[in-house]
Amino acid sequence: MKPGAFANKYPIPFGTPCLPEFFTDARWYTVSCGRLHFDPPNNPHGFQRLYLTDSYDPFYSDYHRDIAHCMKTGVITEQDIETPRASEKEYLFPGVSPVPAEYTTTSWSVDRAIDELTRSAGRNVFMNVGFIRPHPQFYAPPPWDTMYDPASIPLPVVGDEDFDESMEMIHRTRTHQARGRLPLCEYLEQDNLRRNMSLFYGDISHIDHNLGRLVAYLIQNDMFDDTLLICTADHGEMLGNHRLYLKNTFYEECSRIPMILSWPAGIKPGTRVDLPVSLQDIFHTCLDIIDHPAKGACQTYRHANLLDLVNGQAPVENRVYMELGNACRWSLFSVDEQWKYGFIIGLSGQTYEILYNLQKDPGEFHNLGKDAATAPLRRELKQNLQHYLQRGGVRNNRTTELLTALSQNG
Repeated sequence: MKPGAFANKYPIPFGTPCLPEFFTDARWYTVSCGRLHFDPPNNPHGFQRLYLTDSYDPFYSDYHRDIAHCMKTGVITEQDIETPRASEKEYLFPGVSPVPAEYTTTSWSVDRAIDELTRSAGRNVFMNVGFIRPHPQFYAPPPWDTMYDPASIPLPVVGDEDFDESMEMIHRTRTHQARGRLPLCEYLEQDNLRRNMSLFYGDISHIDHNLGRLVAYLIQNDMFDDTLLICTADHGEMLGNHRLYLKNTFYEECSRIPMILSWPAGIKPGTRVDLPVSLQDIFHTCLDIIDHPAKGACQTYRHANLLDLVNGQAPVENRVYMELGNACRWSLFSVDEQWKYGFIIGLSGQTYEILYNLQKDPGEFHNLGKDAATAPLRRELKQNLQHYLQRGGVRNNRTTELLTALSQNG
């Protein structure tokens, strides 16, 4: 869907239909266990039951209320519970897990998911299992904190790109990170960076272990073959690539995220699709599965069924879109198998283009946005962005400004 929210802390407008509502309407049981990332955290947006880890406030967080039992029994102390970072430096440097593996939000979320599947046996269930990890501050519980040797991890290739001042988004992002948080050279110091990377990988393996527990439960209870599992993320992590860290950039490290599907009854194991796909595709895939009568009326920018793609059907459109509202007034990108094109309105109102040939330059080190030879291609891709916005249905100050700028710079 395109609700008009473009960053954290922007609430979804009241009345915007969300995916769980369609499943609830179709008489499925809908439940979310773990990270949901709504604001306010306890807004269900269609889920019938929430088990939240979204807030450190026990008023919102089921995890922090539940974990209090462990404090009473002496297994952990109040100081051990996952709490907000004390400083930006602690946020960005390697950390130590505050709790043993069995008491992390990751393990707790899967525990709640298994409990709910047990209670709802025999019912159709739509379930979200959300993990905040891996996330700065990077840490992993034992034994995953030592699973990957930092010394064996190759450092990122930062390239020799020299952005001019027109690349305001990158300059402001680097300035914010270097001055607003801590000196960038400290973060990129090899020992710190390698340790952060090892903890990042270790925490992913910790999640993988817990997903294995969930899959094992489904197999043991004869539910696995008839269950569609979708494993994805909201964004990646720069981890020093392009001399950046955190998120909020258009580079592949942030935007090229996992999309793993498992459904033995409907997907041939080992199938791989190299076409770009979008988080928007999950919406239409799910509505098609339950054959909801509203599936044709839902207005979105893109309509693709992931199951059709893995079964060999060509998509209606072979490109996906992404938007960024950080360190600029607005930006819009399209990505296909070869080209990543972006049109950006800077904070002072100037516009500029970004173009990468992902086949010849997968590391995105050579911006072709000012190359005269690519002018015809950029005009075509810019017109495509206009069509994308025009068919989306949502109008606000940002989309109107972007449409105007696209037409004026045609």
